[in-house]
Amino acid sequence: MRRSLSILGCLLLAMRPSPAGAYITAPVQTLGGLCGSTYITLVRIEKVSKEKGVIIYQKVKDLKGQYPRDRIRHAFDLKNTPLHKGLGDVPVRPDEKDWRYVMDWAEVGKTAVVFSLKYDPYGDFGHTYIDKCWYATMCPARDWDFWWAIYSDPALLTRWHCGTPAHLGGVVEQVLAGKTAVVPSLAGGSRDELRAGRGKLQGIKVSLQIGDFNADRDRVPNWSPREIPALIKELDHADPQVRLQALTDLSSAGPDAKAAVARLEALLQDKDDDTRLAALTALVSIDPGNPRIAPAAMAFLKHESPEKRIRAAELALQAGAAAPETAAAASALLEGTAKEVRLRACSLLSRLGPAAKAAVPALARMLQDPERDVRIQAAETLGAIGPEATGAVAALAETVGRDGSGTVRMRSADALARIGAEAKSARPVLEAALKDPAMARRPEVLAKIRETLDRLK
Repeated sequence: MRRSLSILGCLLLAMRPSPAGAYITAPVQTLGGLCGSTYITLVRIEKVSKEKGVIIYQKVKDLKGQYPRDRIRHAFDLKNTPLHKGLGDVPVRPDEKDWRYVMDWAEVGKTAVVFSLKYDPYGDFGHTYIDKCWYATMCPARDWDFWWAIYSDPALLTRWHCGTPAHLGGVVEQVLAGKTAVVPSLAGGSRDELRAGRGKLQGIKVSLQIGDFNADRDRVPNWSPREIPALIKELDHADPQVRLQALTDLSSAGPDAKAAVARLEALLQDKDDDTRLAALTALVSIDPGNPRIAPAAMAFLKHESPEKRIRAAELALQAGAAAPETAAAASALLEGTAKEVRLRACSLLSRLGPAAKAAVPALARMLQDPERDVRIQAAETLGAIGPEATGAVAALAETVGRDGSGTVRMRSADALARIGAEAKSARPVLEAALKDPAMARRPEVLAKIRETLDRLK
């Protein structure tokens, strides 16, 4: 078993189909690395069958990407979890103690954070955080619906996060916005002691730039979670950095910080741009239905800073602001900006779907970007726009026919299939791609091209 895991881990690392490394057989080392997942989703339990060992989650909010379904089913089965049917197996099975903990925890209304990854060509995998437990999942059917829980790893409580799911959701938003956050981690004691309130907690810094686990470097020895009243008081501190940190901590607290809403509303009028945007971020995390969010976010959409514009567009979308304005703001950021901004703009446009039609020409040009992950994101975004992306058919067909990355070809073919009947003109290029010797070792790419041809008959 250990040898099989080691072989598969090495193979996956060698292929490196995503920034997430091996992801499952050798989990990424940090929470920042885990944010390389395709989708990150805040969910709430809608239904539980403790007899069958199935939790049905309802999507609450997309933190990254647009998860393809509104409901997700997770199965916990000590005996019948299937083996992964890919290159090698994932021969791991649930931990009985943690599975009992998960099922005891599961009640309607409780929240969790789901991280999931399109892991071509090996399958779809994920990690889910509930209260004081991380468990890994796989989706053999690749339908984004029914996931099997395959193992849990208490070590992730020491490396990634061990606080509440609401807090984790706020931290993910900060990390994806390019910030460094501090999260609680288990620095002493067992998982059982943590769950009994006796574990030793220390803060640990997380960001997109921290890719390896180094406790000596990143642990914050004197850190402790601060009470909400103390954070609200610091919003009046003379030092602007103290105020910004308090806003960050309130954002991480999520709905638990409802007492701060009135003060945050007042800060939306602050003369300092950073303070206004931080207050807006915190308000979205704490009170997402607040009517003052959308106007404040829209005011940032023409800011000179691309990073502030994309952050405001993300917040506006979360608040249900008008799609045309957010689409226009995101579209303007697809070219001439930093890579991270362009990727975030693509993610936002994917969530808008057909309403992002105006971005199609820029996305088509992005299919020629030298960065592989930019081309992948551009193809996926065009697929999410669907039939309204007909203007990109020629560019997508060319990408299927000539791109040096099998994954880019596969995502482009999938985008053509999602555009539908208006993409029939791509058939000759797709048929020629089936004969490309470079794809002989990528059967999953050839299968996707054949599937697309079938849909475009």
